[in-house]
Amino acid sequence: LPKGVYVIKVITDKNSYTRKVIRN
Repeated sequence: LPKGVYVIKVITDKNSYTRKVIRN
């Protein structure tokens, strides 16, 4: 996996996790 794609995936996962925490 290219480094840029990995970074984007990590950021996306973090945003999804943050949204889940805010919702709850």
